Amino acid sequence: MSLRRGLSPVQRTLRACREAGRFVDKCEHWNPYGGARKPDGTAIGIRQDLFGFADIIALDPNAIVAIQTCAGSGHAAHRQKIIENVYATAWLIAGGHIELWSWRKVKVKRGGKAERWQARVENITQETLNERKDEHGKEAKTNDDGRAVGFDRRDPGEQQGDHQAG
Repeated sequence: MSLRRGLSPVQRTLRACREAGRFVDKCEHWNPYGGARKPDGTAIGIRQDLFGFADIIALDPNAIVAIQTCAGSGHAAHRQKIIENVYATAWLIAGGHIELWSWRKVKVKRGGKAERWQARVENITQETLNERKDEHGKEAKTNDDGRAVGFDRRDPGEQQGDHQAG
């Protein structure tokens, strides 16, 4: 028996997407070997998102959507997490879409007691990602096509083995 009441933001988002007719599945997972360590050296574990920013993958008729979910109070922090993630740029260039869903309780009627959960959905675009800041808090430089400098289109495996065989 669980002591937890209600649904998590991921569960709420899965339900809302399915009700909207999207095909969705969770792509975050629990890594029991990652994260911080206890004093005895054993891992505490960490929840890991796909590419560091996606909790859910949704299939729309014309797009594949990576969705990050959180509580309403975490919207700004999760937005920044996506902006700082280089894989988010690659996802958009590959034709994917990114959405940030944050959930909060709102009153059903002004002055009333009844509350319901409401999602704030923000579409993350290339323009959003161009808000990336450098290590000194200045806006990151962008190429002529608007992408942040530093993104390399090559496969990560190719980047590691850049030398030519002789």
